[in-house]
Amino acid sequence: MRFIVLFLSIIFIACQQEEMVSIHDPLAVTVSDRDLMDKANSYLGVVEPYPQPPAELVDLVELGERLFREPGLSGDGKTSCQSCHRIESAGVDHLSRSRGVFGRMGARNTPPIAHQSYLTRHSWEGKHTTLAAQVQASLANPNEMGGLPANTMMDMILQSDTLSRLFHSAFPGEISEDVQVQVGQALTTFLQTVVLPTRFDAFLKGDGDALTSREKKGLDLFLSKGCVPCHSGPAVGGQQFQRFGIFRDYEPFTGSDSVDKGLAGITKNPSDDRVFRVAPLRLVSQTAPYFHDGSVETLEEAVWIMGKIQLNQNLTDEEVDHIVSFLHTLSPDTTYSLAEGR
Repeated sequence: MRFIVLFLSIIFIACQQEEMVSIHDPLAVTVSDRDLMDKANSYLGVVEPYPQPPAELVDLVELGERLFREPGLSGDGKTSCQSCHRIESAGVDHLSRSRGVFGRMGARNTPPIAHQSYLTRHSWEGKHTTLAAQVQASLANPNEMGGLPANTMMDMILQSDTLSRLFHSAFPGEISEDVQVQVGQALTTFLQTVVLPTRFDAFLKGDGDALTSREKKGLDLFLSKGCVPCHSGPAVGGQQFQRFGIFRDYEPFTGSDSVDKGLAGITKNPSDDRVFRVAPLRLVSQTAPYFHDGSVETLEEAVWIMGKIQLNQNLTDEEVDHIVSFLHTLSPDTTYSLAEGR
């Protein structure tokens, strides 16, 4: 009898110790699903699938998608939007910096193009407040699409039976002298349809089972460590400006070859030095390499660097792993085609 009592006592003590370990585990989820959902919704937000375009926009979306793949829009006749924003790989080309027309090197890393309607700032330095302005700037950029003249663009469209048909369906009547504006409008309308909800959106809507406990802890850390004052809104960024390297200069940590002045290159204001638009983190797990110059290859390293230079925190390996697990929920579970976002 004593043996049985002793055995049960040992089991009881062991269970208590195991429970205590769980209770005091610094990486255990300490909030309820409901509280975590509410907190996440207050800072972030759901992206909704793009609805079926109304009848008057169907032709415009189809034209925009076709133009997105059209190398004839470029100055060298060989480069399309898709050359850098690749349909089959999350809208990026996985290069540190991309080459545009005539092999010219771009200034910065290619960002993904999904969820553009949820952004209030476009481009790395955030100089464009509308997607339409960003599209026109890319078409005109001498290192990207090369600034094809309007008359050459019109001739290219008229010489293509497919483009000519789509163009006249989207814009009844003659092709306007403002053909560059019409092309920009079609591309903008198409890009607005590329929206990719994920399991994270299901969680925000109330499905507690949409995320694993590890992903929930990563979200909890993302919220509590101080990431969300900058990475806010449904796109998890893309809403504001911030200096890259608040507590420390970034280049010793990223290994960057040079320092990018960011917004200061436009404003000429010294206080804007190294200031960039806060990058949206939707699709971040599928869009390496990272940062404006593509200087960091892995998401784990990028998260650790952000903790160090933006938050003045030394994130542990476990904390980094949990945050990265959460960030994976901002992408579809499989690599997608942009067409799937519509």
